[in-house]
Amino acid sequence: MFEMKSIQQQALDLRRENVKLRIELDKTTADVEYIAMMTDVELDTDNDEMGEDNNDEQ
Repeated sequence: MFEMKSIQQQALDLRRENVKLRIELDKTTADVEYIAMMTDVELDTDNDEMGEDNNDEQ
């Protein structure tokens, strides 16, 4: 029914999922930027958001 996981295993699983989601977000962002470039659409950019991403990767 339920699998018991240790705290360390849960943390490891969450880190793996986080990496997977960051990769997916990067790909989606690149796709949106490419479509915007090809259709001559200007995107609003918030430099604050980019700074937050870099602080999380320690």
